[in-house]
Amino acid sequence: MSGRHRRSTGRRGAGRVVVLATALALLLGGTGVAWAAWSATGGGSTQARAVTPVDLTVTAVPQLNPIFPRTGTTYANPATGTIGFTITNANPYPVSLTTLTLGNGVATDTAACPAGNVLPVVASINRSGAAAIVVAANSTSAAVVLTGAVYMRADAPSGCAGATFTVPVTLSGTSL
Repeated sequence: MSGRHRRSTGRRGAGRVVVLATALALLLGGTGVAWAAWSATGGGSTQARAVTPVDLTVTAVPQLNPIFPRTGTTYANPATGTIGFTITNANPYPVSLTTLTLGNGVATDTAACPAGNVLPVVASINRSGAAAIVVAANSTSAAVVLTGAVYMRADAPSGCAGATFTVPVTLSGTSL
């Protein structure tokens, strides 16, 4: 055999097929990579609306230890002068009440028993920390009972006998 004639192995043009397949793969693969490289970004704003708080409601829970004129601020029976109430929270969030302020008791008949005859033993009561009164959202608390919280002055007129007194309670605290 001479140098001019080579023996054929049946793979004539195989190099061209490999080159075409590689070019096609790069073309299609490159397109896929370019498509996958697209990204999306965006921005904007939205709104949130705050609730309008509803005042808490205090409702009296009558107690069984009536008050009577007393010298000083305490009675022999410490349960005398006990007041009780529930707290209704109509808000959609719970509240933690840490300060209770008691006002002077006002008789139903102020002509017979003028204001200032029933007084709080302590005007402001701190209930912070574990002693805080927590009222769940849209609910009413269990009765809050303040033992010996009010007393009647020793010089209260006889018109105060048998009277029912309204003791103002002011609550303060925070939402939870």
